[in-house]
Amino acid sequence: VGRIRSLLKSPENDIYNNTWLWFTSDNGPQPQTPGGTAGLKGEKSDVWEGGIRVPTIMSWPEQIPGSSFHSDYPIVTHDLLPTIMDILDIS
Repeated sequence: VGRIRSLLKSPENDIYNNTWLWFTSDNGPQPQTPGGTAGLKGEKSDVWEGGIRVPTIMSWPEQIPGSSFHSDYPIVTHDLLPTIMDILDIS
């Protein structure tokens, strides 16, 4: 991740400020394995929040204000394509 950010910031590229970096995790822990859901119901393959919610970190300096931003909206990976299309105004 650090090398990708450095490459985007390099003088040859200089595209970091207008590049959207989206880091996310796999959804939910496998049943009967170590891992947790922070109290959310369900596990991997469940449709409960513990099976579909994922932690996410985004960086897009020109569009996301400040050095940190917190949202209480849940994130699921099947939101990626419609969210990107909405931001790019593609229908």
